[in-house]
Amino acid sequence: MNNNENASGLWIAQSSGLAKINDGEFWMEHSGEILLRGRQDESGTFVVEEIARIALGGWVVEVEENPFGRVTIAGPVGAVPTGGQRGNGEVTGLRLQVHYRQLTLAAIERGTYFPTETEAFTEAFTDAFIPPVVYMDGALQWEQQWEQVSGEDRTVGLSVKLFLWDDTASNSGRGVENLARTITFNDPLQLEFASVDEAQPDDSPDTVVEGGVSYRLCTRPTSPCAAGATEMLIRRLPIRFHCLFAATEAERGELPGLCASQVAGSCEVWREQAILALQVETQGEGIVVTYAAETWEEFIDSGTAFSGLMAAADAPSTIEIFLVREVKRQSGSSLPGIAYDITTANAGVVLALWALRDGGHRHLLAHELGHCLGLSDRGDSRAVGGIVLPQGSKNSVMQMKGGHAPRRNTAANCELFGEDYPGLLNPLAGIVWPLRKDCLRPEL
Repeated sequence: MNNNENASGLWIAQSSGLAKINDGEFWMEHSGEILLRGRQDESGTFVVEEIARIALGGWVVEVEENPFGRVTIAGPVGAVPTGGQRGNGEVTGLRLQVHYRQLTLAAIERGTYFPTETEAFTEAFTDAFIPPVVYMDGALQWEQQWEQVSGEDRTVGLSVKLFLWDDTASNSGRGVENLARTITFNDPLQLEFASVDEAQPDDSPDTVVEGGVSYRLCTRPTSPCAAGATEMLIRRLPIRFHCLFAATEAERGELPGLCASQVAGSCEVWREQAILALQVETQGEGIVVTYAAETWEEFIDSGTAFSGLMAAADAPSTIEIFLVREVKRQSGSSLPGIAYDITTANAGVVLALWALRDGGHRHLLAHELGHCLGLSDRGDSRAVGGIVLPQGSKNSVMQMKGGHAPRRNTAANCELFGEDYPGLLNPLAGIVWPLRKDCLRPEL
């Protein structure tokens, strides 16, 4: 594994279930990952040594008015050693970033995207505006249930309880009000932690069917790993395309190919060179959903189309890619695309039709997805919740050249998958289960 992740002793589990906000005032479905560092001691008891990362994304359910939108819980901010507690234990002093924002498409008009002043988007920012960040303190308890070694995998079962409460002093000092006073994971999470030390070479398929839905994945690289190549765990990032303009019949026939080209370009950057496979939801034979409406107003007023889009966009497990005719600043100048709410489960992308038709923009989506994961543009030192975003590598896909994103990717661009930025990796970028690893390919 790469030096930043330092995977020796790292254990990972997928988590899903219900949590209650404000003592049950709201209920949230969640999914994501919990990573910890641990070992088996001389008596065979599992020892938890450090809470390495918590990355959860959720969505409030069964309410008409949702004040949170999608919820992202990420961190911890700062290392949290446990003192090497054996079998059962508890750690306090967790400090996590919590992002939430009412999901809305009000700013996306027919064919044009106008960022507003309330979104802190100025002429200086041509990409990736960021939602407010609040801090919550927390406690995590665990109880060992079992440990097993079978075949290629070594796992340990832990029953985990997680409770968060508002870091009032910190948030008030920054002038930020936290609507979530408490977040309690209602039932103990029964988690199966797998050892990264036991991760096997990637043998994932090119397509998967989950929950009756078919997904297309990036094809595994055929080039062999070089001697001494950096190894990392494979992750999968789910995306879905929506066309928001009134497409003509000819454009409806054109869009699947344009989107497929963007997927291919993203796979060239993030899978053929790196360790991230896209998971693209397919609708029948196509990969883009179009909506039959002549005007934006008609689109909003047509309950079926707009409600269907909102229901799809509300799903907390996918990064939405919205297609419009143009992406414009308030000044009127055009952009090929933007990413928004980066690093969080709210993250999304808006792409302009004219850019999709420009072969020079083949790696535009790859660039915007880099923002969604947590990379900033080269030379941009903005921060999320006080943590400076890692800048994209020089001359890589994260640095536009002549208005276009290069194909080149680097190992440095993948450092956000390690531990230097524990609160900044989008929780939707899930580790493939069972654990699989691959190498970073040479820079192009």
